[in-house]
Amino acid sequence: LQIIRQDEVSCIFVTHDVNDAYGMADRLAIMRKGKFIQTDTPQKIYQNPNNQYIAEITGDVNLIKPNEALYKKLIDTESSNLL
Repeated sequence: LQIIRQDEVSCIFVTHDVNDAYGMADRLAIMRKGKFIQTDTPQKIYQNPNNQYIAEITGDVNLIKPNEALYKKLIDTESSNLL
């Protein structure tokens, strides 16, 4: 890894270990079922995962079940402000 960075060589590392990925990568591309689902820097992916799957594989995660009534009220309030 040191030689690769020192010589500024582009490489593709494939791993299933998130610690390896964060330790080596300048950029990450996360795949699921053969498709890229998020590509960015490790820090941005960790801080802003695109979905629950990415959040779960990239670090500790707290999932909060939405309050349906509160969500509906929020949406209704935002919709009325658009008029």
